[in-house]
Amino acid sequence: MNQTDVTGLEKTGENGFEPGTSMASPTSGGFPAHKGSLLLPALLLLLVGGLIGYVIGRQSVNQAAVEPAAAGPAANAIAAPVSATTSPNNNTSTAPTSVPVPAGQPVTVPLSNEPAMGSPDAPITIVEYSDFQCPFCLRHFEQTLPQLQQYIDAGQIRYVFKDFPIHSIHPQAQKAHESARCARELDGDDAFWTMHDLLFANQEQWANNSDHVEVYKSLAGEMGLDQEAFDECLASGRYADAVNVQVAEGIDLAVQGTPTFFINGQRLVGAQPFAVFQQLIETLTLNDEVSLEE
Repeated sequence: MNQTDVTGLEKTGENGFEPGTSMASPTSGGFPAHKGSLLLPALLLLLVGGLIGYVIGRQSVNQAAVEPAAAGPAANAIAAPVSATTSPNNNTSTAPTSVPVPAGQPVTVPLSNEPAMGSPDAPITIVEYSDFQCPFCLRHFEQTLPQLQQYIDAGQIRYVFKDFPIHSIHPQAQKAHESARCARELDGDDAFWTMHDLLFANQEQWANNSDHVEVYKSLAGEMGLDQEAFDECLASGRYADAVNVQVAEGIDLAVQGTPTFFINGQRLVGAQPFAVFQQLIETLTLNDEVSLEE
């Protein structure tokens, strides 16, 4: 009998024959097998196998090109090119293996009073869901954000920050996000972005440090904030719920790792090089100019 492999297809022996037989084996009638009589079945087997492989391959390609519609914790994977992200669903990280291209219809990202840089009238809005303890968010902060600043300063980009601390693997991140909000409460958006920069620049000092809260307090002092008011704000935990609301919001938008960006509603996952952002920005700008001309 034929062997069956894990694909469910019958597995033939060498040269397309049943295992244990050969072209020189005697048949049940006691005569040698004729080469010509076996050639046609072998060719048919090859043809059928190739057809089945083609169908399976087409199904795999189609599935990989579709982003799962499910949102929330049950959606365990984003059907997009592998990117440099830290995932909240496990303790593993992956480096980028290809340049991702946002696909599908843009989504509507809720915007209200989040800290932002750039003109409110900018034609392009980038929303970043970030984690201050995430190493890939740090990479974006160090390598890509400084190059995006030229577009922000020129009024082409509105850059919005959203909280997405991954509590399961970054236990010190929650209070870091609350610290940035406390800084904003005391001295506005400029203070938020200063704390944002200091938290990333000093990530090694407070990440995995049991005295992380003391580091946040020292950063506030370095900024010249009212120390007593900052300490009270952080100790009160009054921004804990607001941070968690944004995490839930991100999950509803299928954010499953950090950093995740929405560029005019198009998702881009991972600490991608500036060239990726630049290409998308220029494409969106060109499309906007074309639509205005029409």
